[in-house]
Amino acid sequence: SLIPNSSIEKQFIDDVKGGNKEASLFVKCWLKYIDLSTTKTKLHTLCGNPYEN
Repeated sequence: SLIPNSSIEKQFIDDVKGGNKEASLFVKCWLKYIDLSTTKTKLHTLCGNPYEN
């Protein structure tokens, strides 16, 4: 685990751990990145199964 070097870094870590999307744009972007990079990709079909004849 990394140790924050400043009070700004500590606040960022606290906001990310708390899921505070209203804290700053950077926190919001970071939480979105974590969500998109760690969740399983979903496949949605619009017109049935493409592998059926």
